[in-house]
Amino acid sequence: MTTATSTHTSVLPPIDFFLLAAIWGASYLFMRLATEALAPFVLAEVRLLLGACLLLPLCYRHILPLPIQMWGRIALVSVFNMAGPAMLFSWAAHQIPSGVNAIAGAMTVVFTSLIGVAVFRERLHWRAALGILGGLLSVTLLARSKLGDVTLGWPVLGGVVASLCYGIGLHLAKRLLVGVPAMALAAAAMICSALMILPFTLGQWPRQVPPMHATLSTILLGLLCTGFAYVLYYRLVARIGPARTSAVSYLIPVFGVTFGALFLHETVTMAMGLSGLLILVSIGLCQSGNSPQRAGSAGIAGPPAPTTQRADCTR
Repeated sequence: MTTATSTHTSVLPPIDFFLLAAIWGASYLFMRLATEALAPFVLAEVRLLLGACLLLPLCYRHILPLPIQMWGRIALVSVFNMAGPAMLFSWAAHQIPSGVNAIAGAMTVVFTSLIGVAVFRERLHWRAALGILGGLLSVTLLARSKLGDVTLGWPVLGGVVASLCYGIGLHLAKRLLVGVPAMALAAAAMICSALMILPFTLGQWPRQVPPMHATLSTILLGLLCTGFAYVLYYRLVARIGPARTSAVSYLIPVFGVTFGALFLHETVTMAMGLSGLLILVSIGLCQSGNSPQRAGSAGIAGPPAPTTQRADCTR
């Protein structure tokens, strides 16, 4: 009995790890499909609401006792860790291939290192410095590249700024939200972010029922890629730790590009390949040059969020 249980437990983390990477990689595919029928900000609003609906039953006992001043801090962090990235990634998905968006989103680890050094005076290891430079070079290459006659510039910048927001949100959460249970923080942040985005959606709601593929993509984006992914993420953190779990950052753009090529027949250009490879190397350098406490954790589509909170809401 003990041997069987031990084997089952040792098998689950790798399965959860690849499943989480695949789910967050698929989020870029679902965003691309959904924005064919939904305005970007409407999509961001719906995905956050659906994600919150899935998480609230698991964490409401931890959310209700939160003091008023803590909600103010959560709202501030939500601007960078939820609302901003949700809108920016949805806006970018409306204009660029899902694979390109996934590559831009992989910059989160690099920006987390950059913000730590530039704003919070954290120690800069030479490997992290190389990672930051490599990451900046990779997004410059990606933004200047073309698909046909169209330069990817501004939409790529939108995805990159979303990653920058995640980096800022991580550091703010580490300093302002210590002690808040992680799952409860995620659900509360989704509620705050949905309220923030709501004014931007006025007048943008569709006047007719969206096509089935867009509706299904939106539901999967909210329930699977936003709500369930958090449950899976924090279960993985509890089993193998945040540092090892953060390695999922390497696989998200791989899955994102692969799903875009398979299901949307997106072209994988040389510039995309070089940028993606350079970003993956940059992630490795930044992680090897950072302390385990800053290895990263989950944001709206997979990038880092606070690792200093307890991940015990569902246990």
